[in-house]
Amino acid sequence: MSNRIVTTTLTCLAVFAALPLVTRTAPAQFNPHILAVPPPMSADERAAAEARDRRWVERCRPVIRQDEFGVPRYVYAARGCEYGQRD
Repeated sequence: MSNRIVTTTLTCLAVFAALPLVTRTAPAQFNPHILAVPPPMSADERAAAEARDRRWVERCRPVIRQDEFGVPRYVYAARGCEYGQRD
């Protein structure tokens, strides 16, 4: 396997200028369709994660309500829950 690094830049050609849209630097063998999967959690880690999630649900009490445009949105009972704040 090669350790070569490839930089790819996509450019938008506008009427008066060429504007860079995206620049991505990655190893040459990079495949965006392959995701890195974390290793399995131990029973203790899983129990801690479930307890943390339970505490968040008890504190935030998420409910789905429709906004004025009819789009379903989550509404939370506590401040900061929409940003993922815990405890």
